[in-house]
Amino acid sequence: MALAEVGAFFQKYVFGFIFTDIKREIALVSTPSGGGNLLAALGLLCYTEVLGGVDRWTWEQGQGSANFNAFLDRMGPAYQAFRQKVNVYKVFRCGMAHEYGTKQPCVVEMTRGTAPCG
Repeated sequence: MALAEVGAFFQKYVFGFIFTDIKREIALVSTPSGGGNLLAALGLLCYTEVLGGVDRWTWEQGQGSANFNAFLDRMGPAYQAFRQKVNVYKVFRCGMAHEYGTKQPCVVEMTRGTAPCG
């Protein structure tokens, strides 16, 4: 993929769709109608998988988990440590994408609290 293609991809998908959708949901959290916390979380999880594909230069079938984990690890030591305890891809990304919920009990927060990641 040429550099121009990567730039066009980021403009259309990352900044055009993903960023816009997530930003809107976060902005809505403080309004009376509220934001779609699960939708925003799913968007961030999908974003992680997509950017892992960019990082690894592959979106081949069967590479989703590897793409997701590669980018999650780039997000810092807190995410790396969390991934060592929990299969984040399976529990969160697959749970939210396929079951509209997580595969283990959790709380989805719209704004950052005191947790080091998530």
